[in-house]
Amino acid sequence: HCNPLADNFMIHPLSPDYIDWELHYPNYYSDQEGFKKELHLNTKKYPIKYSENKILSEKSVAISKHLKILDIGCGYGGLLVWLSEHFKDKLALGLEIREKVTNYVGERILSMQQNGTGKNISVVKTNAMKYLPNYITKHQLEMIFICFPDPHFKKRNWRRRIVSYSTVPLYWYLLQEGGLIYIVTDVYDYYVWAVKVMDTYKTLFERIPDDELSSDPCVTAIKTSTEEAKKVERSNSPAYSCVYKTIPVEF
Repeated sequence: HCNPLADNFMIHPLSPDYIDWELHYPNYYSDQEGFKKELHLNTKKYPIKYSENKILSEKSVAISKHLKILDIGCGYGGLLVWLSEHFKDKLALGLEIREKVTNYVGERILSMQQNGTGKNISVVKTNAMKYLPNYITKHQLEMIFICFPDPHFKKRNWRRRIVSYSTVPLYWYLLQEGGLIYIVTDVYDYYVWAVKVMDTYKTLFERIPDDELSSDPCVTAIKTSTEEAKKVERSNSPAYSCVYKTIPVEF
């Protein structure tokens, strides 16, 4: 387990304007003939050197406008693969704090791209609790996924939870009006915590009733497509989920 609040410096861009998104989605605009076999994951094996100047290339700007989905703590990439197939006109980005797991997902995506799929997904190693606004701009996203997050059981570690009183307002800031946040866990106490925290921000988010979600394929996906979800399924354990929608705020 990683402590996301530890004072470990991680290379990161100054702001989203300093990211060359072509490095993260090198094959989004290319055909198989122009295929780029390259990875930039912000790991030691696949490093990134973020620019000291704002990136103004048309392709990078265009790519950033398609980036609408964020998978926080993407694990081994199961949901990203599903998102790639089901939202072909949108880009999804997975954030992962673990070095080896990030490398695995990046190599998995590259392997897909060599076969002509997965061009609209990417992964980067970062600490989402510290650097989210360095990657994503205000009201950019349509969806945020948080699947089977580290429960940090001990009370003194609750502030490390990715769903917390400090992170939820940031998620609202990054989501578009009507944007959705999907949360799933196999730890009932964490589910109760997540609902309690989200409900504290009733002026920012409203919960979508479960009976209105029966036709939402994303709800099924978060419970079946990730490696963690499959593990929970195999053990016949329940998974608890909730979905919230942003509410516009009048200033």
